[in-house]
Formats: sequence, structure tokens, C-alpha cells
Amino acid sequence: MSQTIYRFLGFCALGCVGLLLLGAPEQAAALPPEKLRTFYIGTAIFVGLCSSIALACLIPSSHFITLRILGLIGAVGCIFYAVDSIRSGEWLRLGLPFLWFPGCLYLAIAGKMTLPDKNSNNEVLDPNAIDRGDKPQ
Repeated sequence: MSQTIYRFLGFCALGCVGLLLLGAPEQAAALPPEKLRTFYIGTAIFVGLCSSIALACLIPSSHFITLRILGLIGAVGCIFYAVDSIRSGEWLRLGLPFLWFPGCLYLAIAGKMTLPDKNSNNEVLDPNAIDRGDKPQ
């Protein structure tokens, strides 16, 4: 992907954080007191997720950390989705987390994405090398 697309996605993620934080006081005022804690925790998680995405998009040198964070969030989300599917008895929903979980786990462990080289089917590119103009590994 080009650097322009990364920047656009990063600014969109920051825009989501800004819009969420602007509307949060109104939403919190409309909630009963017993649901405020859940609202604040959910808001903090969403702000952290969007901030991680923005960091990954806007600062390519931070990919090894932010991709691990995103992979961990995705893996945990897959586990919760699978547990919810089992509890509700909707067994057909179990296919989705099994499709996403390996990729999320790979991101959480490796902290990098691999892309096939256009010139060779066997070579792997470092995603940061595209921005720097380096040769394939």
C-alpha cells in the first residue's frame, strides 16, 4: 500500500477517536448510573484500538509494536466471539473466529505482515522495506 493510503487510514482512525470523545458526554449523561462504568471501559478500549491503528498507519517504525497490539486485540475478540457463539447455541457462527484467529495470532507473535514479492513467488518483503526502498529479504 502507498504511504498516502496509510496516512489517510491513520487520520480516519484519529477522526473516529475525536468524534467518539465529542459525543461521549451526551451518551454518558443519558445512561443510568450502573451502566456508566461499562460505558467508560468500552470507550477507553475503543479509543485505545483506534489510537493503535493510527499509530501503526502514521509511524511505520512502530509497526512491530502496534501490529502485535492489534493482533492480540483480534485474537481476544475471536475467543470472546467463539465463546459467545457456544453459549448462545449458534454453532454456525463458529466458522468466523476460526478463519480470523490464525492471522491475529500470527500478528500478535511475529509483529509483522508478509507480502509476496511481485517478481518472485518465493520471496517475502518486509512491509517497512517498501517505505524505505530496501530490497527483499
